[in-house]
Amino acid sequence: FGLFNIITSIFVETTVAGLKHNDVKRKYAMQYQKTYVQAKLTDLLIRIRDMHFGQETIPSDNQMLDFYTKASKGFTEEEYMRIMEDDVVKQLLEDLDIDVLPLSNLFDTF
Repeated sequence: FGLFNIITSIFVETTVAGLKHNDVKRKYAMQYQKTYVQAKLTDLLIRIRDMHFGQETIPSDNQMLDFYTKASKGFTEEEYMRIMEDDVVKQLLEDLDIDVLPLSNLFDTF
């Protein structure tokens, strides 16, 4: 009977240690995922901004404010299609697991 108690206690201790390890791994995975998504969304916004102003142009604060105000209200269908047909934007959306096909139907949804 004593041997059974020792075996049971070892099993319980190993299980608890494994669960703690899994919780730590899950926490780090969630932090990595959050950082990854934030970075990709930032890259996406920068790409859209660069497409609007041109990559060599450094917009002023007023231009950026106007751009973000316009973006928050929505793009025209032509602007939307130009953005969504860009290969860099497509790749960033794919990295974020966002499927955007068909493009014309998606614009009409919003």
